[in-house]
Amino acid sequence: MSVKETCEKCNKDFLIIDQEIKIYEEKDFPLPKECPSCRQKARMARRNERVLYAYECDKCGQKIVVAFNPEGEQEVYCKKCYQEFMQNNDCILGYSEGYKAQQGDV
Repeated sequence: MSVKETCEKCNKDFLIIDQEIKIYEEKDFPLPKECPSCRQKARMARRNERVLYAYECDKCGQKIVVAFNPEGEQEVYCKKCYQEFMQNNDCILGYSEGYKAQQGDV
């Protein structure tokens, strides 16, 4: 048995079908008070839009795109330079030559 509701935001009538009612009951959720369009608008408003920034690798100067504002003191590397950096400096995983030398593995 479908339920006819009126949206609290736009005052349009909308229908909640039996399958939806069953899902809301199974999850112990209240029935929606807003129409599907208003619910979609609300979801989109809460979405975190990603902003991309053009930048140059601090080591080789290659143009790259990053998902954070690179202004600041941290260095930003392209994929190749980052992999080289990690091979030479990742003492946490024990890959760096310096770490291996400290451990007597070189």
